[in-house]
Amino acid sequence: MVSAVDILGRAALGIGLLASVVALVIGLPCIDAFDAAMPALADAGVPVIAVDVRAADITTAPRGATRWPVFRSGPAAHTEFAVLAGHLARAWREASFAIIDDGTLYGRQLAENVRLLLADAALEPVFVDTYRPLLESQAALVRRLQRSGASHVLIGGEARDAAIIAADAARIGYRLAIAGGSILVAPPADGRLPDGTITVAVP
Repeated sequence: MVSAVDILGRAALGIGLLASVVALVIGLPCIDAFDAAMPALADAGVPVIAVDVRAADITTAPRGATRWPVFRSGPAAHTEFAVLAGHLARAWREASFAIIDDGTLYGRQLAENVRLLLADAALEPVFVDTYRPLLESQAALVRRLQRSGASHVLIGGEARDAAIIAADAARIGYRLAIAGGSILVAPPADGRLPDGTITVAVP
């Protein structure tokens, strides 16, 4: 079997020939290689299993008259947002909550999509902000959260920043419940998140 890396890496060098000698492609493709390889793979009837590809339009959008034979091995990003918002709509219905993000594409998408889904459930944050990531302290952000009256915060950002926010809040005696996306599932070296942190991730 030819590996996905080999196939997609040779997209401009006879991908049609390669497609004729493989039965299945498995891998994490980059967009350019994916777009270059898929027409030939689809014509040859070669299915592709995209490992942990989150963007829905890559694997589900039709290309031409027929859909490409692409299968995703994990949920799309919008599924993560919907599951998280559904849980928070129940768990935080009586809470004063904030929504913050780190300005990255993932962070902004999580924060904005969950905010819109919560608005559909008649829930609005008391505070919305974008913070600067990778700082040694987030004390200024924590003070703004505290002044807003938020007791809960959805963080569209990485575990390291969430751990720093939690530690800075604990240092001033500010009880702050935290929630976030799958990116909060991270190695211990990224910092310790407080017990009770809510996250959504594939088991």
